Amino acid sequence: MLLYTSSHQGESGNGLRNRWHLQRGDPSNLIRIMPAKGWGYRPAFLPALLRGRYMSNCNGLAVTPLEDSTMTERFSETLRHQNQSTWSAAVDHRFVRELCEGSVADPIMVRYLVQDHRFIDSFVTLLGAAIATADTFEARLRLGRFAGMICSDENTYFLRAFEALDVSPAQRTEPADTVPTAGFKAIMREAAATRSYAAALAVLNVAEGLYLDWAIKAPKPLPANFVHAEWITLHDNPAFADFVAFLQAELDRVGPQQAALSSDFYARTVALELAFFDAIYEEQA
Repeated sequence: MLLYTSSHQGESGNGLRNRWHLQRGDPSNLIRIMPAKGWGYRPAFLPALLRGRYMSNCNGLAVTPLEDSTMTERFSETLRHQNQSTWSAAVDHRFVRELCEGSVADPIMVRYLVQDHRFIDSFVTLLGAAIATADTFEARLRLGRFAGMICSDENTYFLRAFEALDVSPAQRTEPADTVPTAGFKAIMREAAATRSYAAALAVLNVAEGLYLDWAIKAPKPLPANFVHAEWITLHDNPAFADFVAFLQAELDRVGPQQAALSSDFYARTVALELAFFDAIYEEQA
């Protein structure tokens, strides 16, 4: 509810005091506050509980509603919507379904893990570039902490999974990179080489956001095999969800200034995510 109070001191109106008190309402409802002639303030926007209801002029202050006001779509949401069909195909991929069911065959899981582990080096390079190009200390801290997690918890998971699946060091290194694996390595290093924070964020938003999207949908209880279950929980936990939200907010903040660059890296990374899942099965065909 928006309340207006005023007081007058003397016939001339000197000492007029306008106080606006605002209670929380739906932030998607906006009204325009239009100062009367002579005011030195610019129009402002304030939330209102009711849209389309006019308020009376009071002491020269005219208040009119914005028609059908809605919140502007976030930049990160726009990029996702532009790539929604490919994004959804990756999130709903056969590999994801079998992983969450605990039914993915060991040879498929081995192939996936071997290929995925290949681009951790490039991923850490990308995170380093994001840290170097971030424009706030807080962002550097968040990215640095995440890089530490990748180099510890996530890398350790791979090593434990390789041991559990009896994958020898030679089996980890001998198979050639699939085309999508090579593509991931290349795009991560390409984004890092641009020295553009927005480019790094575009790739990170897909690499982390898409995994959060499928992991949170995993049915409970999780598979008994830690190789399956832990890969899910690494991407479905409060800290990871909070980090993805941070990445989205950062892309919303800096991405629009480099919209074409951000869109290009984002779209290519989504396509690589789907191709990477496809390639795991194509080799077995």
